[in-house]
Amino acid sequence: MITITMSPVNQSESSIPLDVNIVSKITDCTPQETLQVTSWPHITQLDLADPTFHIPGQIDILLGADIAPAIFTGAHITGHQYHPTAFGTVFGCVLMGPMAIPPKSVTSMLVTVDTILEQTLTKFWEMEEPPHIHHLSTDEMHAERIFMSSVNRLASGRFSIALPLKHPHPILGESRTMAQTRFQYLERRLSKDKELSQQYKEFMRDYLASQHMKVVPMNQRQTPYCYYIPYHCIVRPESKTTKLRVVFDASALTTAGHSLNANLYTGRKLQQELPRILILARVHKVLFTADIKQMYRQIEIRSKDRDYLRILWRFEPDEPITEYRLCTVTYGASSAPHQALRTLQHLAKIEETQFPIAAQILMQDTFMDDILTGADTPEAALVQQSQLIALCNQGQFHLRKWASNSPVILQAVS
Repeated sequence: MITITMSPVNQSESSIPLDVNIVSKITDCTPQETLQVTSWPHITQLDLADPTFHIPGQIDILLGADIAPAIFTGAHITGHQYHPTAFGTVFGCVLMGPMAIPPKSVTSMLVTVDTILEQTLTKFWEMEEPPHIHHLSTDEMHAERIFMSSVNRLASGRFSIALPLKHPHPILGESRTMAQTRFQYLERRLSKDKELSQQYKEFMRDYLASQHMKVVPMNQRQTPYCYYIPYHCIVRPESKTTKLRVVFDASALTTAGHSLNANLYTGRKLQQELPRILILARVHKVLFTADIKQMYRQIEIRSKDRDYLRILWRFEPDEPITEYRLCTVTYGASSAPHQALRTLQHLAKIEETQFPIAAQILMQDTFMDDILTGADTPEAALVQQSQLIALCNQGQFHLRKWASNSPVILQAVS
């Protein structure tokens, strides 16, 4: 916005200060076509503010109603009932009011094309579909580089990957005291709820039995290159498989004000949009869904990074507190969703030749650890199902919680 002074030609004493905005274009040419003004005799002898008002032209300035009292003189000259009235201003006369415009003959034509409805809808969807080009940010490129340089297929078929640390060996500060305080609070809670305590112990026993966490040897405990993760639980009584889920708080701050999550690349968002998956699933006559069991925990974190995944635990209050290293992708780490889905996509890519149908499903019809897909016939859906099971088994991912509108699909996994 700028301030200008506007005055009539040869009348600088009538200057008006204005605050105006500069724009590239106010409006189209006005009027839109040349007006016939010869039938307006009451304006022929007037000093008009714009003598060529009847000829289409650009608008130089648009004045608001707020300055009308400063420019109108009060004089006005009327003409015929259907002619505009001339109002006097310090710039000359301006015209306002009705005017007769001869009607125009308009010819309308309608052309229709008889096209198959499906083709029409397809073209509409393709036209409305936004581009899928995604340019990686610098952090996303770092996360991808770390994944590709560290991903390793173990003899079992399972994958091992690195933590996507922003610095190779960050010193985050002292965190054991904070983690121990949180653990003691958790113990007090468990002492008041025997059922919850039993579920917690079963969860930890399963973690140990699966070798998803291991004891830190005494001679390896003292190191500045570590981080202790506090944790809590989420109880879901309605769940048929996982009533208690332990969530690790990798955002907890150390004495230096750092956290593990703040030092991890989160990576590109890889999960598909859920509405898209649900809409595409509706085109199938035979639908089925499955869940990848403990998907995060089937992916190992390489040994050299596990000291940043330490936790404290003991099964009984009279036992000494033991330090453990988590060995797999961890709930609560900001990088976990990207790591899990990127590994799943990597599995699909390298096994695509042997399992082409299942590979496409993992890439397109998977939302986190849930798969929702289908086919037009039970036979085709069975092929999808068998390929999915075989492909996931190659990476030690196991499918469960099957549901389908076809009994044949459920019988195949019963």
